[in-house]
Amino acid sequence: MSFSAIDIAIKRRSEELRLRESFVDAAAWPEAERSQERVDKRRKRCDDNFWAWDETYFPAEMYEGGKATPGLLQRRVVEHAKQPGIHLVIGPRKHGKTVTAKKYLAWALVTGRISVAGTYCETLPKASAMLDDIQWLLQNARVAHDYQVEVLESNADQLRARIGRSKLVTVAAFSEGRSVRGYTTGFSRPKFLLADDVETLDSSFTQPAVDGRIRRLGETYQSLDEGGTVLVLANNFKRESAVNRLLTESEQGLLPERW
Repeated sequence: MSFSAIDIAIKRRSEELRLRESFVDAAAWPEAERSQERVDKRRKRCDDNFWAWDETYFPAEMYEGGKATPGLLQRRVVEHAKQPGIHLVIGPRKHGKTVTAKKYLAWALVTGRISVAGTYCETLPKASAMLDDIQWLLQNARVAHDYQVEVLESNADQLRARIGRSKLVTVAAFSEGRSVRGYTTGFSRPKFLLADDVETLDSSFTQPAVDGRIRRLGETYQSLDEGGTVLVLANNFKRESAVNRLLTESEQGLLPERW
C-alpha cells in the first residue's frame, strides 16, 4: 500500500490538530524558574517519576477542558509501557490512553530510558502523524528548556532530536507496509514501539487479514532490541477483529509468553 506525499501531509496535519485541540501551549518558564538550580530541582523530582513529570510539564491549565486525575486506564498504560513484551491495552476512545502513551514516550526519550522508538499504525500516514504529536510534546516550551531539546530532523519517516548536549533520540514511523524488521539507526534497533489504530472499521476482517495482522505484531516485537516493548492501544469494536481474538486467547491462556 502506498500513499502520496500530499496524502501523508494531510493526514499528519489532521491527527496533529486532533491532539492539540485538547491543549493550550505551555507558557515558557518565568525568569525566576529558569535558573539551573530550579531546573535541577524539577528534574530530580520528575526524571524517575512519570506522573510528577506529567504534572510539572503538562499542568491542568494546559488542558482546554480541565485535566482529570489519572484513572485506572491511564495508569495501566504507563505500567504496561514500562514492561518488556507485547501489551494490549483495550479501552474506549476519548479516555486518555493515547495521549498518556505519547507523553510517556516523550518522558522516556528526554530522561534517557529510550533512545530509539517507533510508532505503528495500520497505515503509514497515521503512524507519521503520531511523529508530529511526539515532536510537539518534546517542543513544549518547558520540556525544551529543561531538557535542552533540539529537533534535528522531522519528516514522514522519522523524528530525530538532540537531548542535552550529546544524546540523540530517534522515533520512526512503521505500518503494515513499512516493517520494523531490519531497521536500525547507528547500531541500535527500536526499544519501544507505540501502536495505535492497528485496525479500524475500514479494515478487512477476513481470517487471512486478521491472521496477518497478529503475525505482523509478533514479527514487530521480534525485530525490537532485546527487552523491547510493543504497546498496542485498541478498541474492541468487532467480534472478528484481531483485538477481540487476542483478548479471547488471552482469557483462555493461549497466547505466547511474550504477550
